[in-house]
Amino acid sequence: MLSALTVENFLIIDRVVANFERGMTVLTGETGTGKSILIDALELTLGRRAQSHLLRPGANKLSLSIALDVSGQTAAISWLKKQSMENDENSCVIRRVINSEGRSQAYINGSLSTLEQLKELTMLLVDVAGQNNQQQLLDSSRHLALLDLYSDHEAQLLEMQNIYQQWKMVNDQLNHRQQQSQEIEIKQQWLTQQCQELEQAAIKAGEYEQIEQEHRVLSQKEKLKQALANAYQALDAESQQNANLLLATAYNELHSLSEIDTKLQEVAELVNYALDQSNEAAREIKQYLDRIDNTQGELETIERRLGVLTELARKYKTSANLLPEKLEQMSHELKMLDDPEQSIEQLEKKRDNAEADYKKIALQVSGTRKRSARVLEEAVLKLLKQLNMKQAQFKINFVTDSHTTPSPSGLERVAFMLCANPGQKLQPLAKAASGGELSRISLALQVALSNRRMIPVLIFDEVDSGVGGATAEIVGRLLKKLSSQTQVFCVTHLAQIACQADHHYYVEKVSKDGSTSVSLTKLNKQDRLQELARMIAGTKITKQSLDHARQMLATTE
Repeated sequence: MLSALTVENFLIIDRVVANFERGMTVLTGETGTGKSILIDALELTLGRRAQSHLLRPGANKLSLSIALDVSGQTAAISWLKKQSMENDENSCVIRRVINSEGRSQAYINGSLSTLEQLKELTMLLVDVAGQNNQQQLLDSSRHLALLDLYSDHEAQLLEMQNIYQQWKMVNDQLNHRQQQSQEIEIKQQWLTQQCQELEQAAIKAGEYEQIEQEHRVLSQKEKLKQALANAYQALDAESQQNANLLLATAYNELHSLSEIDTKLQEVAELVNYALDQSNEAAREIKQYLDRIDNTQGELETIERRLGVLTELARKYKTSANLLPEKLEQMSHELKMLDDPEQSIEQLEKKRDNAEADYKKIALQVSGTRKRSARVLEEAVLKLLKQLNMKQAQFKINFVTDSHTTPSPSGLERVAFMLCANPGQKLQPLAKAASGGELSRISLALQVALSNRRMIPVLIFDEVDSGVGGATAEIVGRLLKKLSSQTQVFCVTHLAQIACQADHHYYVEKVSKDGSTSVSLTKLNKQDRLQELARMIAGTKITKQSLDHARQMLATTE
């Protein structure tokens, strides 16, 4: 329920504050007083795009806010919780502020929000049926959405749209694969050749580093041999002054002296340890010299291998030590291209399965739509007869193309068709409906849809366009009936409609100190009688018009 509205600095409105109640509320006033401006302000609060020219002249910013009671509105409460915008009072306060440059900010329960968020929430809570909406009714592309609202099959629609998305994803993959099939085949051949070449090279991890070290050693073979021979001679040769002989002499002397002073025993052991290490070093040097003497021809083999690895590294634009990783990378890429899950045959199978699933659920949706269409046709025709379109025919036309590819909206398109007068043929609304007829069809659809979708707030702007007399009275009764299920607001010029309301507000344009503004006043019983009399008789209120107004009110109480 819409419980409060505040408008500041919007067009000619200085400041308007109003509190509302359940039931049917009408806004009346003389032509040009700003009744529809209030509806425009409300639509702006609900998420319509803002422009700077909407500011009242001289104002720096305009401010709009509405308070809504969301008790029992499970969809809206769930949305607020999901966005972390709920409060503990089952209320929702929406506010928009627009500056002189046209920049706007929107807030939901004090939290900054986007226009998309604003629209998502408010479409669950408020529906404005104005002249703009009536024009939208002429657009047949919107008729399917209205029928789906009446069909009340959201779960089926969601399942159909999800399956459609799955089909589309696979179909896109298939189209891409087919377009790229020749290119992929060429790439597969190229990768196969590259992998074969690297596999034949039998490169082991760490091989390049190892043979590079061996090459460094063998290329300095003679230098190594000479230096090592000198070292061996210094350690363990037959010369009288080699290191091992000197260490052995030092040990013997110290060992014999340790019998005199035991403290020298530790020193003797250190020398003995050095002697052991020196002997071990001499043996290692001897073995190294023996090995290096037996490496004839190895340098040429290593150089050839290094040449192979270096050339492969240059060819594949990588380092020689990273060639094994390069092979692994290309092998993985080749495997992905060979993935049977991504083959044309497999993708075709997946697409066909998804299309079969889609058609199954889409046919169920079609069946629900066609059954609901017959019921909706009957409901609208019944209401049109009440609205003095007794000879009208209304039909929902289905256009199905069994050869079309899946779409998110299903297998068919629909169009609302009308024949307003006998002797004419059924035509689309855009061709068959006059302004007044369109208003009545719009109202009939709103009333019919209200039984299937309970939007808590319905707002009718200029619902009385093109109607009068007994028809206007029926319009009022229908709005009154509708208000027993949902809160109804109506801007009207007709007393036959206004007298049906539970709450009556008078909109007036006020000029003061060279400035014009709009006021909104809730009428008491006596003021309401005066306003109804004005609506009946015009500017000059007579006793007859007052009596007529009093009688109208009496029949609705």
